[in-house]
Amino acid sequence: MTTRESVESSLKGHALPYLGPRPLGSFKPEHIRDWLSKLMSAVPASSYRRVILAAFARSSSGFATS
Repeated sequence: MTTRESVESSLKGHALPYLGPRPLGSFKPEHIRDWLSKLMSAVPASSYRRVILAAFARSSSGFATS
């Protein structure tokens, strides 16, 4: 599996199920805190959570310009 495939898999498994079809601009801080809390429960390894969050940050900046 390539790095890109691994990151896509992480996003599909941990970010997209929570985010769903909602526009990113509709999320408020409490929504992100709720997702992070769920992510901490589902993914105990902090290093893996950082990978997911970094991938989400890169993806969301691309979504905002699309």
